[in-house]
Amino acid sequence: MHIDRRAFLATLGSAAVVEAMSSEARADALEHYMIAQLDKPSAASAQPPVVRRGAGALFGGPSPSGQRPELTVLATMPERPTLTDFIRFRGTPGIGNHILQSANDALRKGESEETVLACLLHDFVLNLMKTDHGWWGAQLMEPYVSEKVSWAIRHHQALRFYPDASVGYEYPELYVRIFGKDYVPAPYIKASYEYARKHKWYMEARMITVHDLYAFEPGMKVAIDPFVDIIGRHFKQPKEGLGFDGLIAAVSAAAIAQAPANPPVRIRGTVERIDRTNLTVKANNGQTMDVKLADNFVVIGIAKASLADVASGKFIGTTTVGERDGALVALEVHIFPENMRGTGEGHYDWDLRPNSKMTNANVANVTSMGKDRVLTVQYKGGEKKVLVPERAAIVSFTPVDRSELKPGAKVFLNTQRQPDGSLTAARVNVGLHGQVPPM
Repeated sequence: MHIDRRAFLATLGSAAVVEAMSSEARADALEHYMIAQLDKPSAASAQPPVVRRGAGALFGGPSPSGQRPELTVLATMPERPTLTDFIRFRGTPGIGNHILQSANDALRKGESEETVLACLLHDFVLNLMKTDHGWWGAQLMEPYVSEKVSWAIRHHQALRFYPDASVGYEYPELYVRIFGKDYVPAPYIKASYEYARKHKWYMEARMITVHDLYAFEPGMKVAIDPFVDIIGRHFKQPKEGLGFDGLIAAVSAAAIAQAPANPPVRIRGTVERIDRTNLTVKANNGQTMDVKLADNFVVIGIAKASLADVASGKFIGTTTVGERDGALVALEVHIFPENMRGTGEGHYDWDLRPNSKMTNANVANVTSMGKDRVLTVQYKGGEKKVLVPERAAIVSFTPVDRSELKPGAKVFLNTQRQPDGSLTAARVNVGLHGQVPPM
């Protein structure tokens, strides 16, 4: 597709507006602009509404590229709608055409059915939500597809900015022409790429970006019919009808909690200096990290505990890697005090090790398996079984005096990166009596 650079930039506003946009926002704007060119309405409908209440392309209003899709009256949905119905009746023509072209390219080139499905679904969420579409899209589809497919959708957003010669994916020349050679993805995009690059499903997400390149052909129409059987085999259609199964609200809430507009920067390391609210940490990766602490920052001590302390009714966090006999396998368990109940509640990706997960939840049940324990933990919207081996690290959290924060202390921090690049934190977790924070 040929893109007129001046025409595109003109849709964004003044030079000052363009300069103020983040690299991710500009890239999203470009994709919206390209999609909008695929299927412009041939004629205006009779007095269409100007805007609907909502955030995605389906609701009207300007897209990140400045395009205003024409709004027409929505078609009536079947009593028990399917994914196919949503693509046909609840998607804008441009986005529908784009994802069908992408899936068609994957199918034509012999990709697996799961990869074809991922290509078909990867940008559907743009109808509903414009920002960080990889994360939002994965959350939307997660209850209905395999973990591999949702993982690929989540990480394709970051991978599109990074070349991979092994599959012939080059950094899009269009990005260079539109944004210049100094285009730099946001830090959380880079972090997502570096994590995904080492993951066993890396290539699943990478192939979405490959087939995405061939999905902006104006005038090319692709029917959904070739994908109906693939959807039937790999998409878990609820018997009540998609949208009436009680999962969408839960998914939306989880997406709001996890969409990484400004994801935390986690630091594990040793205190080098502390001067009032200025903390310097030598991270385990060798970097020296300066953190500005809040005036009212708190220090949480991490002390050694035992498996016997992990009892029903406790609110815990646990880092897990892999599964055994249907249960997540714990590397560590940290027990929260009652006044910290609900901290970080949920089940989500973690960065302690490749493929690790964090689950913060209430312990509903504990059973013994030899010297190990099997926990049933419950959080809002879900439940997990966790196998805690005898060798797992068990610690407890307790508030301590700031004096425990001193040179040589082992710490773990969740920090936030500010617009000026600095890191801030309101809480520091510090190991007590030689205990290294295990999370």
